[in-house]
This record gives sequence, structure tokens and C-alpha cells, in this order.
Amino acid sequence: MEDLHNTEEATFPVDDVRNVVKDAVVKVLEGKAYDEDKVQEWIDVINSNVIKKLCALQTPFKYISTTVIMEKKLANLHCSCSALWDNVNDGNFVFPWENQSLFCLTTIFGVQL
Repeated sequence: MEDLHNTEEATFPVDDVRNVVKDAVVKVLEGKAYDEDKVQEWIDVINSNVIKKLCALQTPFKYISTTVIMEKKLANLHCSCSALWDNVNDGNFVFPWENQSLFCLTTIFGVQL
């Protein structure tokens, strides 16, 4: 069996991650207005779908998905994260999305196995 750690496949698949996250976020939020009672459900569905689809790629990574949804008002959102990892093999991707009433920020971390 081929060692995935020594192949091109071991590189964080940023293009695949981008497509998976965009698809999951748009499917859940497109055409929706901010609804405080539905935000947790939307976040759960987005994160669950992202993880399922990323695992289906069968790449040698553990994935972590976080999503923040907030109502668009006159407030700012400041986010930060920090990780100690292998900058060559591990990676992350941040996907911002918004419409007239809400802002969504989904972040994916991929840590090579």
C-alpha cells in the first residue's frame, strides 16, 4: 500500500475544502433571513455536512469545522485562532459568506494523520 504521507495527496486539499464548505453554507443559508431560533440548527447542519463530505475525500487528515452565524447589525466581529502544527502538511481554510440579514464564517482545520 502506498504511503500517503509521501505523496501529493498528503497536501491540505484547499480547493476541495473550498468547494465543500461553499456548497454546505450556500445550501443551508441561501435565501434565509436571520432567525435566532434556527441559528444553532443551521450551524449543526453546516458543520455536519462539511465533515461528512471532507471525510468522503479519503485524505489523510483529521478535520475540524467551526461556524459562526450572526445577524447583520451595526456590530463588528473579530475572530482569531492559533495552532501549533506542521505548516507544510497541515492547513486551514476560512470561508466568509453573507446576505442581507446575516453573516456566516466557517473555518476548517486539517491536521495530517
